[in-house]
Amino acid sequence: MIKKSIGIILLVLFIITFPSGQNIYAKDASSSVTTEEQTPKAKTTPASTAQEEQNLKAKNAPASTTQKEQTPKAKTTQASTAQKEAAVSAITTQVNVMNTDLTELKNQVNAANTEISEMKNQINDIKKRLDLLVAAVSQLEETNASINTEAGGYALVRTKFGSFAVTSDGYSQYIDGYKIKLKVGNLTSANFKDARLIVYWDQQSASTGNSVKKNLIFYIPKELASGKYTDVEVILTPASLEDIKTIQVGLELNELSLKK
Repeated sequence: MIKKSIGIILLVLFIITFPSGQNIYAKDASSSVTTEEQTPKAKTTPASTAQEEQNLKAKNAPASTTQKEQTPKAKTTQASTAQKEAAVSAITTQVNVMNTDLTELKNQVNAANTEISEMKNQINDIKKRLDLLVAAVSQLEETNASINTEAGGYALVRTKFGSFAVTSDGYSQYIDGYKIKLKVGNLTSANFKDARLIVYWDQQSASTGNSVKKNLIFYIPKELASGKYTDVEVILTPASLEDIKTIQVGLELNELSLKK
């Protein structure tokens, strides 16, 4: 019995042991396979790493860098060229607009010059008319005649009724002054009575050397007949010879009668 029991135990142990050995062998086999599989991978990993490094080096090589750098530069060059063309086009447009404005301005200036020329002609015409008007008015204004008592000759006195000629017929000393002979010619078509002759002269002051304006009024007893000269004597006193060399003569006319 004891032997049988021992035999059974040994058998069980053998059975138990045998499968365990297979598992060990299997584990060893799988371990070896895994090791063998890992070995190529391990060998392959450095190779792939080297390849990747070469690829990276190839990517980082100057040639590839230059190619990458050239592409943005080309784009930038194209963009700047387009901007320049756009700027040139804008400037050309502005220049054309300015030329158009300049042409319009020239036309306006020419039109203005034409208007100015026409205005100048009109102004010249107006000046001519004004001169004629002034001449006509001056003939109507009352003005005195300037008479040179030594040289003779005549001058015109303008009145509201018309013009009269006055001339000097000599002078002579009288007390502290001089007597001057005048002739008054009536150039109008009317006769005048009770006319007055006004004589102006400059009296020189012996003390100061300054001149003082003097005037005297003389009634003309005779009628100033139309178309004739009337003799009139005037006495200027006090007066020196220098004072009476040049005198101013005016006329005041009150009563007139038309010539029959």
